[in-house]
Amino acid sequence: MTNSSKARRLTPLRDVCPSTSAETLIEWCRVAVRPGHPLAGRITCSVADLDDVRVLAHRRDQVPAEHDRMIAATHQAGITPRWRFARFVENALICADASNADAVVLTEPSAARLLPAWPWSRLVEPEVALRTWAARQPLTRGVVAAVMDTITELTDLADD
Repeated sequence: MTNSSKARRLTPLRDVCPSTSAETLIEWCRVAVRPGHPLAGRITCSVADLDDVRVLAHRRDQVPAEHDRMIAATHQAGITPRWRFARFVENALICADASNADAVVLTEPSAARLLPAWPWSRLVEPEVALRTWAARQPLTRGVVAAVMDTITELTDLADD
């Protein structure tokens, strides 16, 4: 390998073809808390408040980004929730009951729909984001590029 090839910098794909990916949605993690628990009914819940609490969260193979960010946030806060990791979607209440969880980490729409009787709080200090991206191949059919452009435009409009 020559010195010139060592110094060569790879150009990120987004710089070559900027419409190949776009962040389409950011949802902030919430914590739904079992009614009657001391954390229930708070407007916000810090990550540190989850120390020694039985917390249900998605298994890593289901939502890797959420899982990794939650583990990192609790590690950074120096706390140890009593994690209950499970693969769940519509059966969040059944999983929470089966694992004897006092809290469930999920997004606001999911908390409202899946655990309507459980008060939920905004997870703060730090906030944990679940980001959704749309991506496409750099060279693709025109219809795929047009759909991606539309998604990007709608996302930009929603941000304004």
